[in-house]
Amino acid sequence: MRQITCGETHKREVFDKSYVKKFLEKDKHSFYQFVSKSVLYENKVMIKSPALNYLNIQYDDDKSNSFKNMILKEYYECEKMYPYLGDYFLLDFFGYKVNKKGSIKRFNKKNQKSFLNTISNDNVKQFADWFFKNTNLNRRMIISYTNDQKNICVEYENDFAFKIDYDYDFINCLSDKTYRNYNYIIIDGYIETIGEIHHMLHEASNNKEAYVIFCYGMSEEVKQNIIVNNRKGITRLIPVSMNANDENTLNILNDVAAIHDGDVISSNLGQTISQEVRKKLKKGKKITFLKDVVYIDAVADQSKIEKHKIFLLNRLTDASAKIDVNIKPLEKRVSNFSAKRLNIYIPLSLKTNNEFQREFDYFIRFSKFLDKKFDLIDLGFKKRYMVPEIYKKIANNKSKSLQSMFNNIEVILS
Repeated sequence: MRQITCGETHKREVFDKSYVKKFLEKDKHSFYQFVSKSVLYENKVMIKSPALNYLNIQYDDDKSNSFKNMILKEYYECEKMYPYLGDYFLLDFFGYKVNKKGSIKRFNKKNQKSFLNTISNDNVKQFADWFFKNTNLNRRMIISYTNDQKNICVEYENDFAFKIDYDYDFINCLSDKTYRNYNYIIIDGYIETIGEIHHMLHEASNNKEAYVIFCYGMSEEVKQNIIVNNRKGITRLIPVSMNANDENTLNILNDVAAIHDGDVISSNLGQTISQEVRKKLKKGKKITFLKDVVYIDAVADQSKIEKHKIFLLNRLTDASAKIDVNIKPLEKRVSNFSAKRLNIYIPLSLKTNNEFQREFDYFIRFSKFLDKKFDLIDLGFKKRYMVPEIYKKIANNKSKSLQSMFNNIEVILS
């Protein structure tokens, strides 16, 4: 039986390999015309990067746009890994000779000037120079934008950062994320009934003070009761409710207790939650709740904190010598006792400054790889740049792979 086809028959054009070759030659020419040149746009913005100027080219035909999208996909993947890596990828892909100006096996003080010379934006350069002279990489950087000042400002926070997975639902319903002079209790267990914390709820509703409960989970009934009372303003009771099955939180309550110079409530010691909450609770200094991290100001003096840190380091050393022990939870506990905060306040006007944003991101990412080998390369628009050698190799591989993909295209249907 003969098959009958109804409807319009769409015509398809067939292009051979030469079309791909012409596209690549045309795009290479377009890209090269931006190398070492600045481009002024209608909105009076001046852009020096050949990659960014190349990205702004649009084509009238779908085939060219499809090919360019293949290139842009690799470009954006490179940029996600490391700033300006996309620029390097495009230079390599289009065959532009990228000059290597040197390499650094491991970043140290003598390399600071070389790195600072790779930054063009004065705001970023001044901040990076200050950072190298005044702080260290053990500090966790918290970046926020503000209208309150014209210059970049910084603030040291010497609290301890506990990176833990806890139930953030309790925090979402609160307007405040920071509490001072709070009452606290540390429970090595699960809160099953309202009756277990009834006395604490009663006290919290009467004195309106903040109460923090560290524990390993609670029933839905207890959770909803706390959330409703907090939302109505009856109490300010904040649980740090952790997953008991998460090995990263194993024994972390001992660290929380050490910071507070307090104790952990445990049924193994014959203690019950309902009895312990009736006692006069100890006070914490300051606590801040963010997603996946809790910042705590130490109540214990420095000698006690150092003693506990040495204890953790010894535990880590012993565990590292054993083949069948997962040391990551211990490493995380040690890092909690090492990390301090550096709050960075950036003028809101810089949020839309493309050069500032890109170079500030470059500095932040660079600071996380100081133990890696870097190559100093020339990107061709008066821009020298330090890139981790491992990322440079990834970009080279992406370039070769994409070139091979284009070379293997024999026929195009459009």
